[in-house]
Amino acid sequence: MKILITGVPGTGKSTLAKYLKTKLNFELVELNNTAKKFKIKKDKWGALIVDIKKTEKELNILLENKDNIILDGHLGCDMKLNVDKVFVLRCNPKILKKRLIKRKYPEDKIMENIEAEMIDYALVRCEDNYEKRNIPVIEMMGTKSVKAYSLKEIKTKKSKKINLDWLSK
Repeated sequence: MKILITGVPGTGKSTLAKYLKTKLNFELVELNNTAKKFKIKKDKWGALIVDIKKTEKELNILLENKDNIILDGHLGCDMKLNVDKVFVLRCNPKILKKRLIKRKYPEDKIMENIEAEMIDYALVRCEDNYEKRNIPVIEMMGTKSVKAYSLKEIKTKKSKKINLDWLSK
């Protein structure tokens, strides 16, 4: 089983990935570590801008000879990785803002990430890059419940959405 966990920064991807790694005894690969090799430049906040295609190619080569692996990272929604399942983590924008402030993100970077969450950026990209290739995309939100839900959903063969609409709230 090859699992991608993605979503906007601050949604809980790494927390879930570490939990599943321990619970399932899977290997864990953080996408940012591979992406750093393909740095193009830094943005105005100091975050790396990377070559997505080169990162995707390197990760797909890694996946050819692997099983029981979890890929963790927000960049995963913008790639077409050869995985069996995709979990897209979501977070209430108010909670997300608190988490990103705690991480000392600049205000405009916080707003960029909140906007991405509000317009379903990661989910829409995953629908385009994975669901169209018949890879189930599981949308999840919450904290403690996500851990139990993810273990249950690992075996599912179809996509599941929770139809969040942050803009009407």
